[in-house]
Amino acid sequence: MKKRAVIERGKDGVFSIYAPDMETGTIGTGQSVKEAKADFDNSVRELIECAKEDGFPDELSGVEFEYQWDIASIFNYFDWIKLSKLSEELGLDSSLLRHYK
Repeated sequence: MKKRAVIERGKDGVFSIYAPDMETGTIGTGQSVKEAKADFDNSVRELIECAKEDGFPDELSGVEFEYQWDIASIFNYFDWIKLSKLSEELGLDSSLLRHYK
């Protein structure tokens, strides 16, 4: 079963990952996406262990995560993306994209 995991980059530069569609509060943080994914994976493993020991709801059994970026974090992480060119390609107003950034 696939679940969504959202990657965000805060204004302080720290990356966080969370699974909004899950009841268990699984998050990961790090100074890079790689660190945040490792922390997120570790959180998932710890929750699975707790589920085995404590009879916790086992919504994590066999789960796979599909990582997705929020719009603002895409522009923050991939700072080489030129908004004017992207807005031209998408047929959107560049000021609208700057608003999302």
